[in-house]
Amino acid sequence: MSKLTAITIFQNRASEVESTLTALYEHHGLPLELIIINDGSKDDTSGIIQSVVEYFQHEETYYFEHEAPIGYGRSLNEALLNVTGDIIWVPEHTSDIDFEKTTSLLEHLATFPYAGASLMTPDVESLGITGDVGSFPSDQSFFWNWNVVPEKERYFNPAMERGFGFELWLRIGRPRLWKAPVNLFTGSTKWNFLDLKRSDRNELRYALLRGGADNRDQARIIEQQIEFIPRTINVLEISSEKQEESTEHIALIEKAQKALNDGNYSVSLDAVERVLREDPLHKNALTLKIQLLERMRRYVEASELKYTLKAAGGHLPDEKVPGTDHQKDQITNEDEEQEYQPEDEPEGTEEVVELSDNAEAGMEPAQESGTGQIDSDGEISDETESVTPNATGNRDEQIAISLLIAVSGFAQSRLERCLHSLHQNESQTGIELIIIDNATLDNTPEYLEQLQADRFFNCRVLTNPQNRGFAKAINQGIDNARGEYVCVMHDDVQVKMPLLHQLKKLLADNKAFGAVAPLTDYTLNLDQVSERAESAKSDILIETEYLDSFYLLFRNNDIRFDETFGAAYFEDIDFSFQLRENGSKVGISPGLWIHHEFGQTTAELGIPVKSPRYWENAEYFHKKWNMEITFPAEQVHAPDVDKLLIINELINPHFPEPHLKQLFDELFTSELRTQILENNWPKDVLLGLVQLMMKMEVRDVLRSLEEELNDVELDVDMLYELAFFYYRHNIFSRSRFYISEYPGDTVPFHFRLLELEMLLAEKEAEKTVDLLTSLLEENPSHPDLYRISGELHSLNGDEEEASRFFELAAQIDPYRYPEKNKTP
Repeated sequence: MSKLTAITIFQNRASEVESTLTALYEHHGLPLELIIINDGSKDDTSGIIQSVVEYFQHEETYYFEHEAPIGYGRSLNEALLNVTGDIIWVPEHTSDIDFEKTTSLLEHLATFPYAGASLMTPDVESLGITGDVGSFPSDQSFFWNWNVVPEKERYFNPAMERGFGFELWLRIGRPRLWKAPVNLFTGSTKWNFLDLKRSDRNELRYALLRGGADNRDQARIIEQQIEFIPRTINVLEISSEKQEESTEHIALIEKAQKALNDGNYSVSLDAVERVLREDPLHKNALTLKIQLLERMRRYVEASELKYTLKAAGGHLPDEKVPGTDHQKDQITNEDEEQEYQPEDEPEGTEEVVELSDNAEAGMEPAQESGTGQIDSDGEISDETESVTPNATGNRDEQIAISLLIAVSGFAQSRLERCLHSLHQNESQTGIELIIIDNATLDNTPEYLEQLQADRFFNCRVLTNPQNRGFAKAINQGIDNARGEYVCVMHDDVQVKMPLLHQLKKLLADNKAFGAVAPLTDYTLNLDQVSERAESAKSDILIETEYLDSFYLLFRNNDIRFDETFGAAYFEDIDFSFQLRENGSKVGISPGLWIHHEFGQTTAELGIPVKSPRYWENAEYFHKKWNMEITFPAEQVHAPDVDKLLIINELINPHFPEPHLKQLFDELFTSELRTQILENNWPKDVLLGLVQLMMKMEVRDVLRSLEEELNDVELDVDMLYELAFFYYRHNIFSRSRFYISEYPGDTVPFHFRLLELEMLLAEKEAEKTVDLLTSLLEENPSHPDLYRISGELHSLNGDEEEASRFFELAAQIDPYRYPEKNKTP
């Protein structure tokens, strides 16, 4: 009998894990291989999986766990790499499998010459073409005879969210699938047909084209089905009797509605999902879920779900429903056109300040799109097709605070988390949100358009054709701000308490201060680091030397961020210094706190902390403010080796200060060189000397000291420093040696990027492409990857395609790639 490989993917489905796995394990001798993947679940999924696996002790169970979600499709393909069975099945959720009938199915498939079996044959009748149903069989409808599937097609489409089995059937040419003459289920399990999103339907179109047209009539009907926007979802039930709404569903809907009113979105969403799992067309549940998704600023999902609600015969939350008491008020603009009004705020929050009269709001009339290009002077251009409302230079009495957020790269998911937390914790009264789109690469522009359409915090968007850097982007925001106060906010923070109006009050009550900020859990400014706020001190300010810009509130005046700092780093410290030079203090509120996911954006853009960009800006900052890094006077009589270690801590590794370099040259006599080479140094001293020899380019001493590192466990940072040093000097064998010394199973991105650069330099085109593809999937915001793509096309003589990739690199980071060429 053929071995069955069952692939189960779980993401935050703790309630379904035990029943599904137990049903699979109770197979009574069925040859079964079970591959389980936990795709970054945040609930109890992991613990339940491990508990069930440990209980059954099944010999052919293979469990994989992702720290962060990679998606259902990519998880399926990861599982395929580990498949040893002949028949593949992807059960989604079940608890009552009849394994005697499954055994019969497998025996038949062992001699079946086609690609597999379907419990619901994907033909005209089962697709529901005879009616007006537009839906598709789910993945667990298919058993795949994997050895018969063409080798080049043995994957599931990772670009999709659902409908992987149906897409594969189309892609391999729609072969005949044996319709199983048995029902594998002993209870009331439902086979759900899928109502697919538009993006998934597009993938089905491509698959249909790839699969050829051996049966033109069938292809035509399927194409009609893909194009069809359904009015209902076809649910094939084992029992065809229509069940009345259960008492449990009524209770769950009431629970969801109450939680929604209370602003407890996670509880509400969980209750709604429980109803929809059993009844995908439950109108009240669909309506509540749409409202929830829009409250949580997940507009794309909400938009897709509206098609399903219409299919169920329901009315959208923004529609006027005749004969009901739930009609939503609608806004009428100057052209008497109606547009959607977001649902009311949860209880406990204030009403949104609507700016229906642009003239009174101090704004220029808005054109249709609401987004605009920025010219070279940082102003919104009148020559672009669409223009964002611009400030007139006059303060708007309705707007007290202008909240500025600059985004770049793949920003949508970060920004959604950030704004969702803002929505949950801040009143919209008196606040305008200005988002500066620094040439984002994902669907952020569409998301920003939706924010503007919904007047979320009176949102306005400034759009740059290139990433102009943090300082210039924020200055553009300040130039267009209408509030008396300006708050700069990073997109990798989450608000945990009301901050804006409290910080504004602190600044208004303390005239001597020019800027204020909260505490956070992670920042380079140690004065602002705390695990929590000190609530007893919420009405005071503590003076400090400078403030981090992750969340920074100041008066709207003539001071701007210094744009010389380019992409990032030190512009916020410099801004604090400018305020202090003008006679203002900067202060921290120990009673206010915000969560900060430090360094996400800069790392994605290839400029992490302590990168060459960081040290270049450090050099400029010190020169600008005449802050010479001096050797401590109290250490002038210290032993020479100790002095070397102090220099190592002080000196800029990429732009060494001349006076520290001179001091090193004076100290590093032949006698001290001999002393260093002939002694056995403690680990901390040895590592400090190795670092200094790299910074000072003393390679002969470095190589000798490296021999002593064989018995020393090096941390990740030290391994990378050594690997990067030898890469810069084109000694690839030594660089690869230190990369290979990485102790973990998964080598970090920046190590593999070094390997990619070396493969490119060695003109190993095939290996370069493979690694480049992998790194682009992991971090599609990194400009070096696009520059390397351009280099590859140049090697192949395709200069036109190479130029396109060089332009992308320049769009992401014009500071490193200003001329759009291949030279860093």
